[in-house]
Amino acid sequence: MSSSLSLSGYKLTFDSEFAAMSNSDFGLPGTPGITWETQPFYGANGTSGSDPTPPGQPGSLFSLQDGMLIENMNTTRSPYLDTNPNGVPGGFSQQYGYFEVNAKLVGSAGYNSDFWMMPNSGPWPPEFDVYEHNGYIPGDYEMTNHGGTADTPVQTLDLYGVPNLTTSFNTFGFMWTPTTLTWFINGVEVFSAPTASNENQPFNLILSGGPSNNVSWLPPPLAGSSDQYDIKWVHAY
Repeated sequence: MSSSLSLSGYKLTFDSEFAAMSNSDFGLPGTPGITWETQPFYGANGTSGSDPTPPGQPGSLFSLQDGMLIENMNTTRSPYLDTNPNGVPGGFSQQYGYFEVNAKLVGSAGYNSDFWMMPNSGPWPPEFDVYEHNGYIPGDYEMTNHGGTADTPVQTLDLYGVPNLTTSFNTFGFMWTPTTLTWFINGVEVFSAPTASNENQPFNLILSGGPSNNVSWLPPPLAGSSDQYDIKWVHAY
């Protein structure tokens, strides 16, 4: 851990405080005025079991309570949100800057909680994984840059002993410049990688979770189990 975060000269460009939000801030892709859409803008690839029902409607995986957003998940259902980059009023995407979330991650083996970014153009790669976390190791924190082409080696760092990820709220950050990518936990730098040439374009923000079914290197969730991913806020600068 080499340096502390400085946002000198940066300004806030996206402020999603879930304590101040209502169910009307969420909706299906293309809904004017929403901040978060409940269905992948790039299709269902990689989000098996996701359910687009917005919060406040029967069967929704999402709820706003106790000053936070809760993404609920079970052995077959996977919550997904992105920042509505489809060009309707309320949508958000950005090229370069600092992005952060304050969250408490899942604590049960077989469940993931993730904060990641995809370009508005949709094709993969590139992709920024600010973090991927699976509850089978409470301190599991995986940071990855999927840049270049599908054949380009990823730049990644996996940490397995980060304290309090599943028991308290922490702030997880990502600094993106034309040349460097830098990851932070509670304001302290933990990893960096170079920016790939195809990453110089607007990206949107994604909050997702779910069971690690059909993933050979992760344990599946226990039958009948469930978990939740708790998020207080998301910021961009």
